[in-house]
Amino acid sequence: MGKSSLMFETARRLQQRGTTSIIIDLSDIGVTDATAENWYRGVAIEIETKLEEQGQALTTDVYEWWETHSPLTITQRFTRFFRDVLLQELEGQLVVFIDEIDTTLNLGFTDDFFIAIRALYTTRAQSTSYERLSFVLIGVATPANLILDTRRTPFNIGHRVDLTDFTAAEAWPLATGLGVNEADQSKVFDRILDWTGGHPYLTQQLCIELSRQPRDHWNSADVDGVVHRAFFGDRSDRDHNLQFVRDWLIDPKKCPGRYQVLATYREIWRARQPVMDEDQSLIKAHLKLSGVVKRVGSRLEVRNSIYREVFDRRWIRNHWPETWWDQLKPAVPVIAAVGAVAVVMGGLAWFANGQRLEALAAREDADTQAKLAEERAEEAENQRSLAEAAATEAREAEELAEERLEDSRRAERQAELARQAEAEQRQQAELARQAEADQRQRAEAGESEAQEQTRIAIAEQQRAEEQTDIAQKQARIAQLREQAARVLNLLPTASAVPGVILAIDTMDRSWSEPAVNTTAQASLLKAMQVSQEVNRLQGHESDVESVAISADGTRIVSGGADGTVRLWDANSGAPLSEPIQGH
Repeated sequence: MGKSSLMFETARRLQQRGTTSIIIDLSDIGVTDATAENWYRGVAIEIETKLEEQGQALTTDVYEWWETHSPLTITQRFTRFFRDVLLQELEGQLVVFIDEIDTTLNLGFTDDFFIAIRALYTTRAQSTSYERLSFVLIGVATPANLILDTRRTPFNIGHRVDLTDFTAAEAWPLATGLGVNEADQSKVFDRILDWTGGHPYLTQQLCIELSRQPRDHWNSADVDGVVHRAFFGDRSDRDHNLQFVRDWLIDPKKCPGRYQVLATYREIWRARQPVMDEDQSLIKAHLKLSGVVKRVGSRLEVRNSIYREVFDRRWIRNHWPETWWDQLKPAVPVIAAVGAVAVVMGGLAWFANGQRLEALAAREDADTQAKLAEERAEEAENQRSLAEAAATEAREAEELAEERLEDSRRAERQAELARQAEAEQRQQAELARQAEADQRQRAEAGESEAQEQTRIAIAEQQRAEEQTDIAQKQARIAQLREQAARVLNLLPTASAVPGVILAIDTMDRSWSEPAVNTTAQASLLKAMQVSQEVNRLQGHESDVESVAISADGTRIVSGGADGTVRLWDANSGAPLSEPIQGH
């Protein structure tokens, strides 16, 4: 019903605000063979246990305290337990949640329990310390159910909270967990609410069932099929919510006046005439507490379509209580036989008396007339009983005919839903085939386009590489021509030697570029013709394999096959350092 979830969430938020919250489930204490003494003591010890679990253990031993105060009445001990123990040892606000209060309705001593709670509330006017203590009573009951003794003041304190069904907006967050595609989501969720009417448990349970059956597309017929498998037939006997409603309608322990409850519910289910709600009606209050009906405006209606299907006309007829005629029907043959024997014996007695007491003929005649009148009255009673039985059978026949008509209509609706589902599935299959063909065509076109783009990209890359090679080659040729020109500029100056070296470098690098090779040869030839030996660098013991000149032309470094590197003064030819070995 959602009440337990609301209770735990409220207690959690109160704890976050520093309020001590204690949750007591009366069903854990039990009612079988419960006496007032051990039941009240059990409530007190349960409070002690909950506080210990929350790390707020009492210094008082509750069992010992309860036994020590045994001379007091149970109600006195219970109220003093809150005053002398809880309010003394605990600081701040204290809220006691008492769940499943409807389990106490069949106990003969719990009037005092609710009277004690009321007394703790009314004592606030005399002592402000009691304002720290609050109770939250949770269960399927009305305030009028809590104190059953009509000689006592009713439970007339507190604020009543009725849990209502989800609205479409409140339930919509559940739609995100269905696993349904967005195109079907709104349609599917509307169909869910058509069945559950926003009932918290049924709505969540149906959403869970749908989420366990993933599929590409959903329609109303698919949702109807899940509802039938989840809640109807044998499943209705295993669902605890439907079992709860069923018990409140037919269980003698929970349903006083079963005939009146079912008769009122039948009129609401038939909906031929509006059944108006009445706050003073215990039967209608019982139906509302069971959850099977709800108030709409000023009238009562079946709460949702699932309840309407499960608790239908056939279910009502199968659980209808027996009438006096149903109970008497098996004994009719015996009653008839006894009546026949009585009539025969009466006739024989009358005949014997007539023969023996002729003098009393007039009186006997009167007796006979009286007997005949009695027999006629008895026969009339029998006829009336038979007429009532016939009328009952006629009503049952009418209800059976209506039931069969309803079954026929239901079968027609299911057949139509099946036809619609089949047509929709065929349409979806055709759409799927068309979509697959379109996707395959688009994929092939995309693949061809991708191949063409790849070919174009490769060609563009090749052209780019060719252009790069051409640019690099042209850059090398330009550089070599520039070097050859510098050689010619250096030879007539004091930097002739660097010019000769540059001519050699240009010639060496021009072998890979035939376009500039002739120019390089010419610059080298010119350098050889005009150059004169300035210095001789001596010191290597084998071939000189590499030479380099510093950028300013003042130093020369050489490397030879003898494994040494030597540094020279370019102007004098003298070594500038010791040979560097190992190179």
